[in-house]
Amino acid sequence: NNGFAGANGFSCNVSVGSSNTLGSGNSNGSNSCSKYHLLSGEQCDMTPSPSDSGISDLEAALKDRDSELSYLRQTMEHNEKDKENFWEQETKRLKTFYEAQQREYLLKMKKMEQMLAMQQFQFKQHKLRHTEQSNKLREQVADLKNENEILRSTNGSLKNSERNLKDSVAYIEEQLRESENTIVGLRAQLEESEWKVCERNGELALLKSQLKEANVEITLKEHAIVHLRHENTNAETQIYESLQENQKMTKQKKQVEKEQARTEKHTETELKQLNKIIILKDQVILALTNELAKLRKELSDLAIFQEYGEEPSGRFIRLKQQLDNLTDICNRTRRQALKSDITAALTAKEKVIDDTNLELIMNCLKIAPPLVDTDESENEMRERNEQCNQRAAEKRLAKMSADIQNFVYGAPNLPDIAVNHQHHTQQQQQQQ
Repeated sequence: NNGFAGANGFSCNVSVGSSNTLGSGNSNGSNSCSKYHLLSGEQCDMTPSPSDSGISDLEAALKDRDSELSYLRQTMEHNEKDKENFWEQETKRLKTFYEAQQREYLLKMKKMEQMLAMQQFQFKQHKLRHTEQSNKLREQVADLKNENEILRSTNGSLKNSERNLKDSVAYIEEQLRESENTIVGLRAQLEESEWKVCERNGELALLKSQLKEANVEITLKEHAIVHLRHENTNAETQIYESLQENQKMTKQKKQVEKEQARTEKHTETELKQLNKIIILKDQVILALTNELAKLRKELSDLAIFQEYGEEPSGRFIRLKQQLDNLTDICNRTRRQALKSDITAALTAKEKVIDDTNLELIMNCLKIAPPLVDTDESENEMRERNEQCNQRAAEKRLAKMSADIQNFVYGAPNLPDIAVNHQHHTQQQQQQQ
């Protein structure tokens, strides 16, 4: 009974030990085994010795229990190692996972900081651009104000130039009236002298044609003035439009200023040249008419002398030829003036005779001395002197007419007035 009780106690201890090992681990299992050996030794000492069969059975059972305990110990150790490995792997995995998350968060933080820095830089750049744009806009506004002031000043100058043009037109009209009055006076004088120069009625018609040409030139000038006024009005309208169009203001303003300066210069030069040409033409016509009157007077005197038989017919013919040459020159100059006016109206490129050339013609006409009047009651010596003077005058007139013809029909050089004047003074000294 004691043996069985011991066996039962052993079983209880084994169960307790097994439960303890399952609950606590290797250390508890080892303690339970040591306790079992101590209890079994004590029971063997206290109980009587059983039969050999019971002992062998108990030993076999003990061996089985020892094998089970060793197997349980091995499985528990293996499980603990597996758990340790598993927990180590889990800790490593969690560590790597959280480290990766930490790195990601750090990278995100760095990226956010970089983005903030970039945004701050962009904000500063945007602010600088806005300030520059505002400064540019202010400068543009100031430039536009200055341009408006300049345009206003140019508009005032254009108005002043228009007033000056009106004054010049009025002055030209007054000059035209005066010229018409002088023309009327000349017509009266020509009508009074018709009984003396009946043979030269055609010249009066030529003078009338000259007056018509002058009127045509005046009308052309008036048309040019009207055209200039129209251009001025167009320029003013362009200026008003340019004030409304602020974007295209600079380009249009430069073009309008250049065109206005060119037109003003062109009109001023044309008006000056036309005034000078009109004055010089009038002077040339007056000088030619004076020369024609002198020649007519001489012709009438020569005709009277020829009737009385005191003057040879050759001189009369020469003077007549010279007068015809002068009239032919006048006619050709008038025709050329008409042709030049027509070509100027068509092509707008008028070739104006230089003022110096016209002044040279006037000087030529002024240098020519007046013809010496003859008298019936003079001596033979005086008649010879007069004949010499008349021949010299005829030569000078012939030379002058040749010079004028060369100048009118395209001679390369003008007549040398100084040489003619010296020659004339030398001849006068010799005659004296």
